[in-house]
Amino acid sequence: MKPSVAILVGGKSSRMGQDKAWVTIGGIPLIHHQLFAIHKAGFSDIFLIANEPEKYSSLNFPIYPDNFKHTGALGGIESALSHNTKSQWTLVLACDMPFIRPNVLQLLHETVHHDMDVILPVVGDMTQPLCAFYHRRCGDVMRSHLREGQYKVRDVLMKLRVILVKIDDDWCFFNVNTPQALAEAETYWQAGL
Repeated sequence: MKPSVAILVGGKSSRMGQDKAWVTIGGIPLIHHQLFAIHKAGFSDIFLIANEPEKYSSLNFPIYPDNFKHTGALGGIESALSHNTKSQWTLVLACDMPFIRPNVLQLLHETVHHDMDVILPVVGDMTQPLCAFYHRRCGDVMRSHLREGQYKVRDVLMKLRVILVKIDDDWCFFNVNTPQALAEAETYWQAGL
């Protein structure tokens, strides 16, 4: 059974100054860039993690709030795992990575192994926990950390069985989280790279 896909759209977007999901590159909202890649990779069970569901109702996907409010990325990942009732694995994606490649998503999916907890891409020495596959059992460790006020994803990953998948594509995980990054992404998009 194919994993479900959870897109995290509930961030504060404080550095961008506006909702990142609806910021456009090439006239297309960031979240639509992602949805294109997700569908092209062959995934169809999609839901959103958002604390303001009215902003995303036009997308016609199920929307769930964070279980642990104001806990950053870790809270979003935990919420994604807890709301996925259809499969053991969840592909968790932050909404601000518009250049996710379908073939990278497929490669990560092909690497899923039942004895592991996380399939985590890495570019250079940078892991990408907001474009990774998580097994449902990761949720217990995450909830324990969240209840103790520990919000670092890296600390949780150290307690899980992780497969690192090397990806040689700097742009695949490019974060559009500031106006400067948005301008850079627009230039990249217009160049057709």
